[in-house]
Amino acid sequence: MSDYSFITDRLAIGNVASRATPGFCAVVSLLATDRPGTLACEVTGAPEVPTFTAPAWTTECAPIKALTPDHGANSTATMIWYIDLADGESHALGQPRDRQGNKVPSRGLEDYLDDATSFIAAHIRRGCVLVHCGAGKSRSVAVVIAYLCRYAGMSYAEAAAFVAERRSGACPAPCFAEAIKRWLRLDELATKGPRKVLLRRLTAYTQEIGGYDAEDI
Repeated sequence: MSDYSFITDRLAIGNVASRATPGFCAVVSLLATDRPGTLACEVTGAPEVPTFTAPAWTTECAPIKALTPDHGANSTATMIWYIDLADGESHALGQPRDRQGNKVPSRGLEDYLDDATSFIAAHIRRGCVLVHCGAGKSRSVAVVIAYLCRYAGMSYAEAAAFVAERRSGACPAPCFAEAIKRWLRLDELATKGPRKVLLRRLTAYTQEIGGYDAEDI
C-alpha cells in the first residue's frame, strides 16, 4: 500500500509503493541492489515510476530533458535519482566481501548527500518531489533532513523534529544521523571559526554560573 507524507508543500517522504503515485516531477529512490553488503535486492518488484504530466503553468519553462519518449505536450519523464544503499549501511561496518571473498568498497549515506540534496533543489521548483526508501522511515527521512539542513538553514535537531511532526514513525538509523552530522562538518565547525569563540565564552559562563549545557545552543 502506498504510504507517503508531505513534509513541505512540494516535498514528500514515502515507502517503495509510493513511487507509483502519479504527479511527482522527480523521485529520489533509495533501494539496495543484490550486492555484497546487502541482505536482499529491494529493486526487484518495485513499482514503476509513472510519467510526469506538467501542469499548464509550467509549459513556458524549458523542460528538463526527458529520459523516455514524449507522451504529450505537457508530459516528460519523471526524473529519478537512484541511491544504492541498504538501511543501516555505513562505512563503520567495514568493507564487505563478494562471493569470491574479495573486499569491496563500503558505502555510507554521506557519499550521496551532496548530489541527492542538489537533485531535490533542482527539481522542486518544477513541482512535487518524492524521496522514498523501503518503508519511508529511515533512509528517505535522513535525506530530507539533510536537504532541510542545507537549503532551509535548519540545524539537525530542528530538521529532525520538523520531519517527525509530519511523518509518522520517522526515525533515521543512528548511522545515518551520524553521517549527516559528518557531512555538515558539525564537529569541525564546533572547534573552528566563530563557534569556537562562542563555545569558549559559554565555557567561561558555565564556570561562573554552573549547569549550562553548551550543546543547548
